[in-house]
Amino acid sequence: RESSYSTGSCIDRENEMSESDLERSLLARAFSPMGDGSLRAAILALLASAMGTGMFSFPYLASESGLGMVTIYIGLGAIFSAGTMYMLAAVQMEQKVGSYG
Repeated sequence: RESSYSTGSCIDRENEMSESDLERSLLARAFSPMGDGSLRAAILALLASAMGTGMFSFPYLASESGLGMVTIYIGLGAIFSAGTMYMLAAVQMEQKVGSYG
């Protein structure tokens, strides 16, 4: 296999990729299997780390647990979030600081 650092193969490779992308429809590009190191795989990895993997498993949890348990889970999450916010505000006022940074 020829190295991608040579001038000729790099230019040819760019032309081949753009031509094949133009031939496929948006749905074919969006829902085709992801390859290792693809742009979609990188975007999903970034989303998973930014949002937390729990957000991606929440729909499955909701479908398996039912509406009542999901309501309880959301309520508990809200209580814990409010408690954490209260603790942060209390420490900030006690220490007399303007920001957390």
